[in-house]
Amino acid sequence: MFPDNFHRLRWQEQAIQAEAVKAIESSPDHGLHIGMVERSLDLLNVLVGKAPAKNDDDLTIQLLGIRVTNDLLGCLRLALGGYCQPGVMLLRDAFETTLLVDYFHLRPERIAEWRSFTSNDPSASNGESRKALRQEFKAVSIREALDNRDADGSLRRMKRYKMLSSLGAHPTFAGIALTRDENGLAQWGPFFREALLFAVIEELVWVAMEGAFVLGRHFELEEIPQIAVDVGFYETMSRWNEHFFDVPHQADRFEELRELLHKA
Repeated sequence: MFPDNFHRLRWQEQAIQAEAVKAIESSPDHGLHIGMVERSLDLLNVLVGKAPAKNDDDLTIQLLGIRVTNDLLGCLRLALGGYCQPGVMLLRDAFETTLLVDYFHLRPERIAEWRSFTSNDPSASNGESRKALRQEFKAVSIREALDNRDADGSLRRMKRYKMLSSLGAHPTFAGIALTRDENGLAQWGPFFREALLFAVIEELVWVAMEGAFVLGRHFELEEIPQIAVDVGFYETMSRWNEHFFDVPHQADRFEELRELLHKA
């Protein structure tokens, strides 16, 4: 028989989720954030769930994309259910995996080597030094390669990775502090704290957008319904950028795209 205490725990999580949803719906900014997360997940679903893999490299990217998607969904569910700190742990994994996928867009010839190197087969490395491969595929090496590609000296990838690692992946005081309520008291199990929920959503939206954008560079969508999801993602992102960063929304351009899709 399934223990009653776990049923009670689930009821508590559901009550917290109802409170979390109410808080999001009462905040225009976080309502936009969660809408952008939804659009990102819609596109990821099309990219990694419906676009057929043509070869082993495509399949590798698809599987990595599924990992990103599951991380994002897990983060959202945990945050809504009162587990913000472990939600951040999944967010760190989603971000690191997204950077790896981005690196494979920069250097697609390295996908097979990474697949072989990380297959837990010591002999599978095509003769390359395992030490050299370990160095190449380290998280810091991936970030530096992408920063060099973009001529980006802001270190934004390093800063986000370090923050998510400190708060979610490693046992730090900053991280365990996420288990305290608004009065600073430690909380056992799930609990609702609006400031924590909103902070997680504000990071979730960035990682979700980057994940969808990066995965989208690996696949060409051919069917009209799939392309429509792609257009919807970029239109929502355009409105999101207008609201938060005063970047003008190109409404006429997206209307034109919708008309072309309708006629196709």
